[in-house]
Amino acid sequence: MTLDIMGFKMNTQFRTLLSLRGTGSIVSIIALAATVAAVADSPRPSPALPRPASSEPTGVPGWTTAAWNGNDKPFEAARILVESNARKPGFDKYVSSLATAVQNTPDSPTAAFAWAYAAWLNAVQARSQSAMQETGSALLAFVQRGDFAHTYDGSRLRFLCECEGRPNKALVGLGERLLRRGPDDVPVELELAGMYLYALVQGQCSVKDRIVGLCQKVITNWPDHPVAYAILSHVYEDTVYECDHHVDGTKLTASDRADIQKAIELREQSIRLTSENDKAMFVYRNILKQLKATLSRDGSP
Repeated sequence: MTLDIMGFKMNTQFRTLLSLRGTGSIVSIIALAATVAAVADSPRPSPALPRPASSEPTGVPGWTTAAWNGNDKPFEAARILVESNARKPGFDKYVSSLATAVQNTPDSPTAAFAWAYAAWLNAVQARSQSAMQETGSALLAFVQRGDFAHTYDGSRLRFLCECEGRPNKALVGLGERLLRRGPDDVPVELELAGMYLYALVQGQCSVKDRIVGLCQKVITNWPDHPVAYAILSHVYEDTVYECDHHVDGTKLTASDRADIQKAIELREQSIRLTSENDKAMFVYRNILKQLKATLSRDGSP
């Protein structure tokens, strides 16, 4: 289906984003505008996050459904310490020190957890391919040590690192379970919204309310989060093209126009909350321009 000036171009671009989800989380990928702009015009795929080797059979991986009955306290303490250091200057050097600690204590699952979690946070903040690749190496080191699957923090870390954006029954189920344990977990909420959004883009319209609920909850707890507004904007855009089946040459209905207007308002809010120096600004402004063009070109009253 050809999707007008906004529908085809922006859905193609967003599908490109989602196809790159192996390189990081929804928080970083939506904002990784410089990479998106380059990849959108190039057939070369972005390097995927290295995956841990696994002997698990195909289907639902056992680690995604394991009971959290292990000792989570060391991982929880390490997570809190890493998050505290992430707010300070020189976090990349701190991540390097954790990598060294893993080399010095190769049998410590806690040291491996701290490195993997810090590497993931650094990848989200730095938005660089080298940081994404380190996340893969750190995750591999972590899952090879200890029984991480039976701890909440261990399962949460692997979930955040392995989310691909595409609908994945096992990861969606784990994400929902993680939110029942930690209901105000913004990174998990956005990763889950990202997977549901890919399903919506593919025409699975029943997930719309869940995406809206997740993003509105993020906005309630973090009103200045631009990514939540950006995801919501895509929801209202794709409602028109994927769920209401608007195609070239047809008039937008009043409901279609209302949804696109809502997408414009949400996109404008994401732009207001994004730094002018942020790499995402190019993508955000381009999407806004094309949303407005759709309304101006349509002849509906």
